[in-house]
Amino acid sequence: MAARTMRRPAKAKGIEAAAAGMRSLLDGAPGLRFVHRRLDVGTEVVLERRDDARLRLAVARADRAPGPEELATIGEAFGVPAGCEWGGGKRQVLNGRSLFVCEVFWREG
Repeated sequence: MAARTMRRPAKAKGIEAAAAGMRSLLDGAPGLRFVHRRLDVGTEVVLERRDDARLRLAVARADRAPGPEELATIGEAFGVPAGCEWGGGKRQVLNGRSLFVCEVFWREG
């Protein structure tokens, strides 16, 4: 019997590629504080290095709050440690745009 392989959905692969690129940019430029990307229609991600040595990952959407599965997939791609909890999910006005923002903070170890 042949071994089965689990294929990652194309969307997850796209998120993983974006995460790797964003981490590379942030890690490769010490003066760079954050990187922003639009992953697909409606989903935006910010990876930020804070002054207190924490990382902040924010996921925003204009139409609705990001769902638990979306946050889990994005968190996994960015290497958010298990046990970190997402906060937010309420509508905020940022730079004149109304967005639902969820965020998580962690320290790399």
